[in-house]
Amino acid sequence: MPSTIQWSGGTHTFRLNAAAVHEDTLRIAASDRKQEKIYKLILPTLCITYADMKFQNAVGGEQEKYPASGAYGPRFFNPPVILSGESEVERLTYIRGARKVTIGPRETVVEFPSWKELVIPRLRMDRKKPLQGQVVIPPATISVSEPLRIDIRQFADGRHVGGVRAEKRHPDWRPPQEKQTYDFWVHTFDGITGRSLPKTRVDLFRYDPSFSTPYGQGGFRLDVSRYTDRYGNLKVPGRPAGQVEAYLAKAPGYRAVARCARPLPGQLVRIHIRLWPLSRDLRPYVWRGEDTVPSLSRLCGCTEQEFLDTNHLAPGAPISPGSRMILPCWSAVYRLEPWDRLEWVARNFGCKNVKELARLTRLEPSALEGGAVDIRVPGWHFVYAREGDTLDALDRQFELPKGSAVIVGRCYRPWPRLPYPGEAVALPKGRRTA
Repeated sequence: MPSTIQWSGGTHTFRLNAAAVHEDTLRIAASDRKQEKIYKLILPTLCITYADMKFQNAVGGEQEKYPASGAYGPRFFNPPVILSGESEVERLTYIRGARKVTIGPRETVVEFPSWKELVIPRLRMDRKKPLQGQVVIPPATISVSEPLRIDIRQFADGRHVGGVRAEKRHPDWRPPQEKQTYDFWVHTFDGITGRSLPKTRVDLFRYDPSFSTPYGQGGFRLDVSRYTDRYGNLKVPGRPAGQVEAYLAKAPGYRAVARCARPLPGQLVRIHIRLWPLSRDLRPYVWRGEDTVPSLSRLCGCTEQEFLDTNHLAPGAPISPGSRMILPCWSAVYRLEPWDRLEWVARNFGCKNVKELARLTRLEPSALEGGAVDIRVPGWHFVYAREGDTLDALDRQFELPKGSAVIVGRCYRPWPRLPYPGEAVALPKGRRTA
């Protein structure tokens, strides 16, 4: 097969329906712009606006809409009226991009070059009766990589409402292979000051139906971890598309809400993650036999040395089960995300309604609704979920009633009691029962 073919041209027929309150506009653009050719648009007479003063006076100053305007043809356009030159065409019809307009007894022919977009505003159409138009396409040279394309689009009061595309392709043309990957971009910043947060770790999780969890099959598996640049940005191109993924930003002393998406092939996923600063708080704790300093340090989001210093312990010092400890965790301070509802926040922290949450936090309900204040919840502390943690396991570890631990932030998760590793978890104050 040759790399190009010579196509003899043809005619494409389409229909138009009136849609606008004030104005319908037709736009036609062709991809054939390397050589100047003349296209023709054929419309019924007189569905365009003809602004000639003599004509307007003759019809009483109000031009009828199509199909009633067809009566003008034999009366006013026999012989046809020919408008030549872009300036004259635009002055008398408002049409832009046309070189010649011929208004005849039965049809209006608009001629325009292939390298210009034809714009026909102020179409005169009846909403109940569509009109039929035709685009006459001249002969063209068509290559394998560049099909001939003519876009016919309709706008209603400036809003794109529909259209059709006419194409002629080379016999060897094949549709491009769909890109099966997507590109990920994230920006991390301080939720209070708006300052970008450089060198922030971002974990990308991918849903795996075969992943085993304490609650059943199917869950998010950590796929890759990256760090933002000095501007708080991170780009990860070429991610496999089509599966649900989750994204969580992590920084010591900050709380962020996980985000989820099911990216499409070729999509650019752009998200902005607010990280809310937290303040240290201390929580009593009773050492268990399976506890270790590294494990509790990860839970508290502190270094092992900070944990030891808080408890006045020397590195490697033996700790007996039942010993009373102090956990350097975080105060429970919540800031509303754009998708949050106060009712959810109230229920999450054990309140019956927003009024009870307002009493608990000593804030007016109107202040809570504004979303720009810290919701300080007394009696609660924040910790960070570790790999393998569940909310039920944290309840048992802190000897709390089942269902006490809650996740701080709304995000999709296949199992409601399974947090993402590194996600903030809220714990109410409680004591050992034995």
